[in-house]
Amino acid sequence: NLQNRLVVEGHLVAAGYQVIQAENGKEAVEIFAFNPVDLVLLDVMMPVMDGFEACRHIRAMERGSEVPILFVTAHGDLETHEKAIESGADDFLSKPIQRVELLLRTKSLLRIRRLEQELVRSNAHVRSQRDALLRAQQEKRRLTAMIVHDLRGPLGCVLGNADYVLDSDRLTESFQQALRDIHASADTMDRMLNDLLDIARSEDGALAPKLKSVNVLDLLDEVRSYLRGRERNSRHQIIIDSRPELKPVQADRDLIRRVIENLVENSTKYAPAWTDIRVEVSLEDGERLLFKVRDRGPGVPPEFRSKIFEQYVQLDRDRHSHARGGRGLGLAFCRLAVEAHGGQIWVENNQPTGSAFCFWIPLTADGRMALAAARGGVEAA
Repeated sequence: NLQNRLVVEGHLVAAGYQVIQAENGKEAVEIFAFNPVDLVLLDVMMPVMDGFEACRHIRAMERGSEVPILFVTAHGDLETHEKAIESGADDFLSKPIQRVELLLRTKSLLRIRRLEQELVRSNAHVRSQRDALLRAQQEKRRLTAMIVHDLRGPLGCVLGNADYVLDSDRLTESFQQALRDIHASADTMDRMLNDLLDIARSEDGALAPKLKSVNVLDLLDEVRSYLRGRERNSRHQIIIDSRPELKPVQADRDLIRRVIENLVENSTKYAPAWTDIRVEVSLEDGERLLFKVRDRGPGVPPEFRSKIFEQYVQLDRDRHSHARGGRGLGLAFCRLAVEAHGGQIWVENNQPTGSAFCFWIPLTADGRMALAAARGGVEAA
């Protein structure tokens, strides 16, 4: 009734709120449709349209689900409470209306509405940032693929012509060495392009190893054949130390071969010339294959050991080393390839000097799944 409306309005206005009165439920619905109200207070008993129907109409409107609705009911009227909840009420206020209770419930509902609005804005901002990040990642992938594609043509031309000229028996030894250096540099560039592509694929979750039974000794023979050429150009002695009883491993042959070659390549950049680089392979606990690449370089400072396998992280040149530097792609690829196998990679000191880059992979797919589950999640093969 009018008296109750005036009492409620007086309390709310005195507390600093602006109030719009409606004489019945139908008028309340019309006011809501054309005014940006923050809270609706409805009496159950109203002429023309009762509070329940008015509440349902408001909830059906565009902003109706966002605005809190406070019902005025008789004290202890459980049946009315149930009908109010079904129609969309957020809270109740018992008659006779007490000022403190009115202001407390009003403040509480408005605070909840404010928090919900902030949450909506925050979610919208997060979605906007996520969409911007996805667009940036897509552009990065597109640019990466374009760069690799554009570089592959001239690089293939360099490698092909270097191979062709090297077959000639008319070159002096110095020219042959220069061509071998050109070929080695072009080959390194080709490997960097492969690493770049695989890193981009891993960001899409697409670096999935193609697991097959791999004879480790045959794999090491392939590595040894590739490293013979690197050995001549890097002026290092590369030694592969393995045991004939090594079991076959379920792995992606190409990825693991490239991991080993990348680690050796990295060692040739930092180890002094005429020192040895040793590749060791052994069986650990009957379940894992352990690889170690040891060099006699300056070593990796402790503060870099957790970062060195991240993309684009490079060590500063040590004035005592013969480092030629890199672009921070090879070791990042190694980490991604090893982890895609369910393994682990790390670096430690090589006594008495240098670094030992180590990684292990499970021998079988079952072992890989068990290790992944032990870490708290199962990785897809």
